[in-house]
Amino acid sequence: MFTFMRSHEDHGLHSWYKGALALNALLWLILSLSGCSSSGKEYVVDYTRGNDSTAEGSRDRPCQTEMQCQKLAERDGVQSYWMVYQ
Repeated sequence: MFTFMRSHEDHGLHSWYKGALALNALLWLILSLSGCSSSGKEYVVDYTRGNDSTAEGSRDRPCQTEMQCQKLAERDGVQSYWMVYQ
């Protein structure tokens, strides 16, 4: 039968590691939440007219995929579009 004894140095290292891991997890959570709250809004832009006007309604409900942006562009009569990230 084997017994395992931890020295104070091992315990301090283990505590430091747990603290660093918890701090890293907290930092990751804060960054991911701030990324979600300020994530890029995507909307259709008609750049063939030389302006930044968006397809109607797309600023209020930004599209999340290229296909959704294309549907908005076709619905609003925009021939060319970009997905713009704000």
